[in-house]
Amino acid sequence: MALGKAPLLPENLKALSPEETRRMIHEMRVHQIELETQTEELRRAQAELDAARACYYDLYDLAPVGYCTISEKGLILEANLTAAILLGIARRALTQQPISRFILKEDQHVYYLHRKQLFETGEPQVYELRMVKNDGTPLWAHLATTAALDADGAPVSRVVMSDITEHKQAEEALRKSERYALTLTAVNDGLWDWHIPSGNAFFSALYYAILGYEDGEFPATYDSWRLRVHPEDIDNIAYEVQNSIKSGGGLNTDLRMRKKTGEWLWVCIRGMTIERDADGKALRMVGMMSDITERKRAGTYGEMYREVLQILNEMGDLRDSIQRVLAALMIRTGFDAVGIRLQDGDDFPYFGQKGFSSDFLLTENTLIARPADDGVCRHKDGNAGLECICGLVISGKTDPANPLFTPGGSFWTNDSSQLLNIAPDEDPRLRPRNQCIHQGYASMALVPIRNKDRNIGLIQLNDRSKGCFTLDSVVLLEGIASHIGAALMRKRAEEALRKSEMAQRTSLAEKEVLLKEVHHRVKNNLAAIMGLLDLQGQTMDHEPARATLTELSAKIRSMALVHEQLYQSDDFSRIDFQDYLEALIGHLRSYYKRSADIHFSMAATGVVMGLDIAVPCGLLITELVTNALKYAFPADRPCPGAGGCEITVSATWDGATYTLIVADNGVGLPANLDWTNTKTLGLLLVKMLGQHQLQGRIELNRTSGTMFRLRFAPREMHGFRENTDGSRQVPQGRI
Repeated sequence: MALGKAPLLPENLKALSPEETRRMIHEMRVHQIELETQTEELRRAQAELDAARACYYDLYDLAPVGYCTISEKGLILEANLTAAILLGIARRALTQQPISRFILKEDQHVYYLHRKQLFETGEPQVYELRMVKNDGTPLWAHLATTAALDADGAPVSRVVMSDITEHKQAEEALRKSERYALTLTAVNDGLWDWHIPSGNAFFSALYYAILGYEDGEFPATYDSWRLRVHPEDIDNIAYEVQNSIKSGGGLNTDLRMRKKTGEWLWVCIRGMTIERDADGKALRMVGMMSDITERKRAGTYGEMYREVLQILNEMGDLRDSIQRVLAALMIRTGFDAVGIRLQDGDDFPYFGQKGFSSDFLLTENTLIARPADDGVCRHKDGNAGLECICGLVISGKTDPANPLFTPGGSFWTNDSSQLLNIAPDEDPRLRPRNQCIHQGYASMALVPIRNKDRNIGLIQLNDRSKGCFTLDSVVLLEGIASHIGAALMRKRAEEALRKSEMAQRTSLAEKEVLLKEVHHRVKNNLAAIMGLLDLQGQTMDHEPARATLTELSAKIRSMALVHEQLYQSDDFSRIDFQDYLEALIGHLRSYYKRSADIHFSMAATGVVMGLDIAVPCGLLITELVTNALKYAFPADRPCPGAGGCEITVSATWDGATYTLIVADNGVGLPANLDWTNTKTLGLLLVKMLGQHQLQGRIELNRTSGTMFRLRFAPREMHGFRENTDGSRQVPQGRI
């Protein structure tokens, strides 16, 4: 209120008229009233100021939070009483102290970071950190800071400080009290509580969430739960529940339940009866439900993996093996349709499939893109253009950045309808057909089958339900596909080898028949020659000439016997030398009457020889035995020893060398006879056969009678080498 002007007093009051005097007195009274009013207003303003000062003291000094003004360097310039009490220090002692003195060392970086951000950005900062009182007692504090200027214009920060220690302790207590619930959440368990007589139940929020529902979205009753159990599992779970109630034991079983989306998931139900009436009748059962879909899927895929490998590792027809693999995939996964495409020229038709309709196969069996003239569309690299997603996967043109494809080049989706929304200019497929979508297949996986660095086909798995695949399951399928690729190549190689072996066996059988006929004809031809020699001998009167023809026939007979043995044997490459010796000696004995007085001993059990060795050995034995029969036992001399006249023939094989012995206990060769230089045909033939043809070493022992010993190693003959068992092998470096 502004003060009015005081009335002017005239210098001579006596000169005033009564009227002027009365007006002046009135003005003075009005002025007095105005002064009194102003004085009262001043008193009231002072009182209000005192009240405001008291209020400020209450609001600032006695506020439930601490207030501080802190300089840019971190010194406390001003603080209220609450801040001093909170930090446990006298108010006067608190000023000019660095605020960092009261902050726990481990949390000082938090303070410095926010102080820096406050002065750089001017934005208010709110944070929590641990502080310490003046006596070292720790506390949790909530700080809210704002930037300001002091009276001199210097930057400062205003800090509001709250003690939140009790709040933090309450949080910790709450965490401990919720630990069990958090544990259940972490292990993916939903709780259930079933009142058996009424059928009413309690399902936890996580129980509903496991099935894809909001909390309480379907009634919590036994009947509502039963409607969501897979029809194939309902009888088994009902039996398990009743058995658990009856026995008092725990319930622990796996079953399938339908989610809100319609897909099936595997769950593990665990529970126990916890309340019964006076008669022992079950009243209440509680338990937990866990989603074990991934565990079941991993187990199923692991078993499928092993079964497929076992099938592929077995010998058998490739197409039959693929059909068994497809059956295993279909049974293990439960999918509606599975197929395997394999390369056939430019195309990749289904090598085997199960579940696809004939109408589907009519259009989808081929992948080749064809122009109007029914030719083949080809890329610049010459490869045939392959249509739709199958062609994209087989061509190896998948994009790993696209969530529909894996880094391994597979395609997968749990909702194929989204493929219909791809813009034509963004669709990487060549001529998309979308037949799988039109056939109602929601879940699809296409996994490439590789041979080294080239795709040779793919595995296709389709199901009409959504949500059948995860990235992990597709990766497992890629592992199966890699083994299928290797096994397919191996089986194709095995088939080619079997066909080659069959062709070789057929050819060998034909050659064996031919060889058998050759041996039979050689034997017959030699027999014809012997017959001619015998006829010629019968017409001759000259005894020495007849004897020569007889010996020549015996030599031919030794060769004919080899062919006869081979003709009668299943093995046309070798003969049993024991059988051969017995037949040969029997034949030689028939030529000489004196042989009835001579004992023959033959030993060659287990020794086998090829044709190229047996013939010269037979000729050599024929010469030496014939020589012994003619000269070793003269008619005018008795046989030496108690055992009488004896001729021994033996053959042995030590794994590296043959040893052939022909011995007699007769009169022996003349002492002055050098058999190696004799001109007689028989011994000359022995030397030629033993040393030259068989390339062996012949030893003569005259100690008691005559013994010829021939040692020779198997030799190459016509590109073959004798094995240790007498069979032949192709020498290295030769074909």
